[in-house]
Amino acid sequence: MSDGSKKPMIKLVLTLVLAGVLGYGAWLWFFCRFYVKPGYMAVITSKMGSPLPPDQILAKPGQKGILEDVLGEGRHFLNPILYTREIYPVLQIAPGQVGMVTSKVGTDLPPGEFLAGDNQKGIWRRVLGPGTYRMNPHGYFIEVIPAVSIPIGYAGVITSLSGDQAEEGDFAGVNQKGVRGDILQPGLYYLNPREFKVDVLEIGVNQVSLLQEGGRVYTKAQLDVQNRALEVLNQNMLDQQQAKRMDYMSQSAELFTSTRDARQPRQAAPSTDR
Repeated sequence: MSDGSKKPMIKLVLTLVLAGVLGYGAWLWFFCRFYVKPGYMAVITSKMGSPLPPDQILAKPGQKGILEDVLGEGRHFLNPILYTREIYPVLQIAPGQVGMVTSKVGTDLPPGEFLAGDNQKGIWRRVLGPGTYRMNPHGYFIEVIPAVSIPIGYAGVITSLSGDQAEEGDFAGVNQKGVRGDILQPGLYYLNPREFKVDVLEIGVNQVSLLQEGGRVYTKAQLDVQNRALEVLNQNMLDQQQAKRMDYMSQSAELFTSTRDARQPRQAAPSTDR
């Protein structure tokens, strides 16, 4: 084959390669591209792959079904023939709140256990503090509740709800069930209410504790947000304590009145005889 006849063949091959590259780029850009806005996440379902085992609800790479890993904000490329997507808002936990996680994925809990680890099914022992979380809603349910707030002038008595029962008359230690010897000073605590029960009690002397975490720097904006959240929780707790105090005083007044009336002698009715 002469050089003159090779040139048209080379041009044809180059043209086909360029057309293929441009066509693939157009396919990716116009059909596979999608954008996840800030504050949202994408849950991906794979149409191809090996089927899931009976006890598995979220798929790993190479399996067919809802993928466990989600995609965060930004631009992504997925073949619409092989994948579908759902857009969900991310979980936002504000200061002064805590997230309780119930997992539908992982291994079953051992007998007698009711709090789960990160890779187990059930209510997690660990809770989520303030922040942003991208957790697959098909595998995890998160309940956002107020954190434990101890106002100044009060203390928190802790009762552990999990572990082996402590000896009668002894305070509960680590991994033991019962009333613990340590108390919570005024402040904000991110505790799991399924693991710890906290009774807020008024103490006789108001006290202020200054706590500092070594090496950690807080900005003024972070402190303002945390302080506002703590003020709201403290006010709610004080309102609850005031309501309990008023209810106690009302019951005491009713009891005093009924006791006084019972002790007073009844006057005889006036005679009608003439």
